[in-house]
Amino acid sequence: MLLHPLAEKALQATQWEHAYFDTLQKRLLKVGARVEELRTKVKFHFPSSFPLKQVYGYMLARLQAAWT
Repeated sequence: MLLHPLAEKALQATQWEHAYFDTLQKRLLKVGARVEELRTKVKFHFPSSFPLKQVYGYMLARLQAAWT
């Protein structure tokens, strides 16, 4: 249920736009990160050498724009 809106809204104009759901799950969602839970938000701390940092930044911006 999460992957459909992600693929539809957040991944437009990226290399992942036409990827299969299992590929998205394996490559984008299964990532080693440290999770910090705050009062009003959740922070993800990715490794400095994380290769998909730009894709995650683009996805976040697209999701925030779609949410408002």
